[in-house]
Amino acid sequence: MRALLLVYAFAFPIVVGLPLVIAPLAWARALGWRLPDETALAIYFGRCLGAIICAIAAIAIACAGDPVAVRVMLDLIALAFGAMALVHAWGWLRKTQPRFEDLETFGYAALCALTIIVRAS
Repeated sequence: MRALLLVYAFAFPIVVGLPLVIAPLAWARALGWRLPDETALAIYFGRCLGAIICAIAAIAIACAGDPVAVRVMLDLIALAFGAMALVHAWGWLRKTQPRFEDLETFGYAALCALTIIVRAS
């Protein structure tokens, strides 16, 4: 069980996560997406992100009664919020997103900080 978890933990970010963060359109082309079919690609990425959010929420609910698991989930959630703050800050610096997305940078940073504070208490 631990071995499988470690394989997932190392393989999934290398094969999917980092390529999506660093070069999402290059990743899409490599998988056969025809660009500039950006609408279909945006819908696909949106569905993927939504599915991940729902999966994390389901596990968070399942972990809510276990103090050790709660700490691990808060670590995951803080990391996710921090990563989202960085992604939004990068888009803001590059001027590639709507103004509302720029402002979300502060929201994600605040949620990350709140989660870290609660986790530390």
